[in-house]
Parts: sequence; C-alpha cells; structure tokens
Amino acid sequence: VIAHEYFHLYQLSIHNSMSDGTFNIKWLVEGTAASFESVYTDQYYSPSDQTYFMAQTSVDFLVDGDPAVLESYSSHDVDENYSASVFIVLTLVKELMKSGLSEEDAFKRVLADFPAQSPTDANWKSVFKSLFGFSVDDFYNVVKTSPDYRQVPVTDGVDVNKVRPSRSLTVQNIF
Repeated sequence: VIAHEYFHLYQLSIHNSMSDGTFNIKWLVEGTAASFESVYTDQYYSPSDQTYFMAQTSVDFLVDGDPAVLESYSSHDVDENYSASVFIVLTLVKELMKSGLSEEDAFKRVLADFPAQSPTDANWKSVFKSLFGFSVDDFYNVVKTSPDYRQVPVTDGVDVNKVRPSRSLTVQNIF
C-alpha cells in the first residue's frame, strides 16, 4: 500500500492535471500505481521464484469486456485490486517494447513521461497518441484481439503471464 500511495504522490508532483482533478482516467492513474507497487514489491520483498504480479490476476472482465470501461472509476466492480487496469498498463508496456524500447524505457514512458505531459480528461487521447505512436482506440483493439496478450483461442480471455515484466526490472532502472 505504501509504494502504491507513494507513487500517487509522485504523480501529483509532476502531473498538474491530476493534482487539480482534471485528469481521472482510472487505468492510467491506478493501473500505473499498482504496477509500480508490484515492481517495488518484487524488487524488495518477493522471493525470487515468485512475483507480486501473481496478485493481479482478476481480469475475467477482459474476456469480452471493453477496456474503455476502465477509464472510469465506476468500473471498480470489474477491476478487483486494479488487476484489469494493471493488465492494460502492462500490455501498453509490451506494445512499446515491440516498437523497439527496452523494458525499462517503456515503463519510464508510461510511468513518468506520460504524466509529465499533464494530460487532461479532454486531451489525454491526443497526448497518448503523440507520446506512444498509436491511438487509444487502436491500442484497445490490440488488447481485445491480439493473441500476443490473450489465450488461444482469443475468446478464452487474456493471459496475464504474457504481460508480466521480467524479474530483473527495478525501480531504479525505470527512474
């Protein structure tokens, strides 16, 4: 909990739109904080043969659900422990890695560079496209259909094992 909440303080310190309440896209606020929390916990507290990301497996909603629902905080009933939001964040990291970024640089782009742009609820999709190189709608389509992140057949849902970061990833390498 401390690492998660500390990351929110970091977000507030660099993200003007978050601190004034004009940015509330849940998966980009809570999913990133829960992802940071998991990296931190793995680095300092998880045994080497386990990962804290194992606690982020409640993603049944994404079997046939629309990732856009996770933009709203009213999606708490389908986002237990922010697991679906974490899955979306980790999928974004994997997509950035496909474009040639290292794992560390992809995480930095999502956890630090995006909030530093101070996106708002009104302009976040254009900031997303400018920074990541693809639209939110195209990204959501990848989440919904790509066998890179889903079980086979894709109608069986997502596969959290396909998006988990490496155990060698550290907070220091991201920041």
